[in-house]
Amino acid sequence: MVRPYHAIPIVECGEPLIPIPDRFARVDPPPYWSLGADYAGRSPFMLRSGVVSALIAAEDYLIEHYPQYRLQIFDAYRPLSAYQRRSPAL
Repeated sequence: MVRPYHAIPIVECGEPLIPIPDRFARVDPPPYWSLGADYAGRSPFMLRSGVVSALIAAEDYLIEHYPQYRLQIFDAYRPLSAYQRRSPAL
């Protein structure tokens, strides 16, 4: 089945990838690593700088309003090949 979002081209936005700060819990190994994604020597624990800023703001809000909760990141940087690989079941 072809999903409507499959028609949207994947393009590089140019925003830098930066390491996920240690303050966040993360699933290791990440799901696409376990599926054999080729990260071409890059760490799967990278995100766009704007995403990291937004996650920090979101977790700061949680800490202030719901101190018992924290964010956990289970998927972050994916190589282009992971996006291009589409299962027939999707």
